[in-house]
Amino acid sequence: MSVPGSSLAEPLHPGYGFADFVSSRTPGKVAGEERGVFVQPLTLILDGMTAEDYLSWVRDPEPPALGYDLRCLLVRAEPLGDRIDVELIWDREPPAPRAAAVAAGFLLTPEILDVR
Repeated sequence: MSVPGSSLAEPLHPGYGFADFVSSRTPGKVAGEERGVFVQPLTLILDGMTAEDYLSWVRDPEPPALGYDLRCLLVRAEPLGDRIDVELIWDREPPAPRAAAVAAGFLLTPEILDVR
């Protein structure tokens, strides 16, 4: 099903007024290797482009870090909104917000006003 008036997927969690996307890959594990988990929340503020357009046309659905240092990511956005909330799950200490956004497939175009 779709969100009314949108091509974004139905929310994964009932009750959210957001479109949620989850991407993950399971990297190969070395026997006996223990890794920490680091959660990094990010917010991308847009200007001149809706969240739906950014997620459809700009975001890389297969980011380079996914499956390596980036374990998974959760994206929430209102289709016609100007804000994208991202939660990144890392196997190591997270990079700075702007570098983390790029590694997670969120290109820093002129429409991105801020990454927090």
